[in-house]
Amino acid sequence: MSGCRGSTCTRSSIIEECDVREALARDFPALHLESLRALPGPETWVWVVNEELVFRFPRCDNRCARVEVEVRVVAALRARDTVLRGLVPPTTHVSPRGYSGQRYLRGVDGETRRPPRAAWPALAGDVRAALAAVHDTPPPRGVEEEPLPPPDELLELARRDARAAGVDPAGLPAPPVVTGGAVLCHGDTKPEHFLLDESDRLVGIIDWADACIAHPVRDLWGVVLWLGPEFALLVDEEHGPAAAFYARCSAVVNVARDVRGEWSAPPVYAQLERAFADEKA
Repeated sequence: MSGCRGSTCTRSSIIEECDVREALARDFPALHLESLRALPGPETWVWVVNEELVFRFPRCDNRCARVEVEVRVVAALRARDTVLRGLVPPTTHVSPRGYSGQRYLRGVDGETRRPPRAAWPALAGDVRAALAAVHDTPPPRGVEEEPLPPPDELLELARRDARAAGVDPAGLPAPPVVTGGAVLCHGDTKPEHFLLDESDRLVGIIDWADACIAHPVRDLWGVVLWLGPEFALLVDEEHGPAAAFYARCSAVVNVARDVRGEWSAPPVYAQLERAFADEKA
């Protein structure tokens, strides 16, 4: 649940406003551009157009290639469930050059906003309903299978990296047994992909470029990285322990990568803290 899937980033490290204006004018001449502003995005360049649309320009060639699959996933989700129609913005523009535009959802991302415990029960209900609807949606054509990482291998890697991440290896116990089959998953449920309103209710789930066929634990472990194991148990009591295992191991590995200078991703430190939050606090 980190970095680019299966390939190396090969694109330029920057995109200017003039580049965006030129691309939109070339590919969507009927789009009248009145305003344009950039939003931060670690894996895509994100630009808000006319305060109504969001265009995402992939930083990596493999994410560029996944735009068509993402379009099909978004369409399938919105056609399947009324809850998802309100949470998943429709794709409005698709460029043959590998970028897309969606309706702009207003909200605060989960990386910025970590709601207090008083807000957890209602928010957990929102997330539970949304993920259940996603997992109940038949995967459209082109969605790839992404099995969970082998737990013993992940545990060995995390224990090796634990000291570099400032974690006691003994805090990484043996993984719990995971049962059940694979379903359609968001595949990259990092905190930044959840959007909340001013009352800390879920108003959107964005960035479906990494949608995959996987075990539901894949989506739930991102919830652990957002608000911790206790919140994940409120969302899904059955799979919460397994999600905490995967979240903790992945967070340790990602922080160790950052410490060694192999990858720069400051949010992983907050995710590590949340992954190891006391479940009984």
